[in-house]
Amino acid sequence: MAPLLLKHVVRFSSQDSTSGKVENLLKSQTVPSAGRWTCSKEGCCDQLEAEFQLERASRISHVDIGNYGSAFVEVLVGNSMWTPKKDFVSLIPSAMLMTPGDCKQWNQTKSVRMFHGDSLNQKTLSELWDRIRVICRQPFRKDKQFGLSFIRILAPDSQDKSSPLLQSDSNKQFAENVSNCVRQDEVEDTSPALKHLLR
Repeated sequence: MAPLLLKHVVRFSSQDSTSGKVENLLKSQTVPSAGRWTCSKEGCCDQLEAEFQLERASRISHVDIGNYGSAFVEVLVGNSMWTPKKDFVSLIPSAMLMTPGDCKQWNQTKSVRMFHGDSLNQKTLSELWDRIRVICRQPFRKDKQFGLSFIRILAPDSQDKSSPLLQSDSNKQFAENVSNCVRQDEVEDTSPALKHLLR
């Protein structure tokens, strides 16, 4: 599987301009300690949204997400050639990252979810996409900043044109992102390959 890098930020609804800029998600692709993306401290609402341009149009087979206090996350895909009025397509329907109880107690705020296979909208898997829209929601604690620690998009093996060295570097950066975000026992849907990376 080849990583699909986020090339630039198209738009966003909010960010903490001091320690939670949305550009941190781009930087974390090569510098795992780059930081997180969170809503602003002032007037933090219950929804946070950002849209990214991918480095190329591609099919998408995996999405790995490092949470930072979001109760739910949703990922949609689109095309840069579409008109602004055309709706994006759901790749990952709204997925729970924290239970209401954890939100109220502010526990388990950092976790990693790995979406692939049946957790992705099957109708999107054969199409090429070059835009990603991420929506985070935290309806239970409007007094807390929330967002994401990282996001990684992967293309299927049939489109993997990257060298083994680049893939190895990407895996090492991803493992460091996971380690920075959570302990190994907090990773959900942990594959044997990820467990090996985290050793």
